[in-house]
Amino acid sequence: MDGLPGNGTPLNCSPLERGQARAIAEAFRPVQAWGNRRDYYYTRGKLGSDPLYDGVLQHLPDDGLPLLDLGCGLGL
Repeated sequence: MDGLPGNGTPLNCSPLERGQARAIAEAFRPVQAWGNRRDYYYTRGKLGSDPLYDGVLQHLPDDGLPLLDLGCGLGL
């Protein structure tokens, strides 16, 4: 596997837009103001800075089916 799509053309990937990253991170925000916000800020930072998520999203089918994340750490 060489990291290229089936046609051999490199993907134009960039971090998610700020609003998009923030909307996803909202799922990790604690209900109480005094709750642990570590996962919320981790998610915002990761999605807003890592272009890999954009590349993966470009290859996922838009069929509404659930996705199982088998990675290490916090599943986004």
